[in-house]
Amino acid sequence: ANGLKASLLAHSTRVKGLVPLVAGLMQVTSDEERRVFLEQDSKSMWRTEYAHGIRHQVYGFKIGLSSSGEPFAGLCFAEIAAKIYEESGEKVMLIAAQTSGRLMMNFP
Repeated sequence: ANGLKASLLAHSTRVKGLVPLVAGLMQVTSDEERRVFLEQDSKSMWRTEYAHGIRHQVYGFKIGLSSSGEPFAGLCFAEIAAKIYEESGEKVMLIAAQTSGRLMMNFP
């Protein structure tokens, strides 16, 4: 956990808005909560955009083979992230991976 915090802090100096983005992705919001939020002022553009954004969440999963049956072994992080993004129909974004006990984040 401390490694993740340190990594986020270090990357936040290079990527403006990273910590709020990741914190927002960790938040789970129900459809009912979003509906109530929007009813407060549905004409406000920022509320509409925010309500859309809080639908996205972070999930952990184990990567096996790509949809073509090819293993991800031997590919760099950026190649794996691009492949998962494309194969998911642009619905899954790989932001980090753990390998050999080390957390790797998807940043240049």
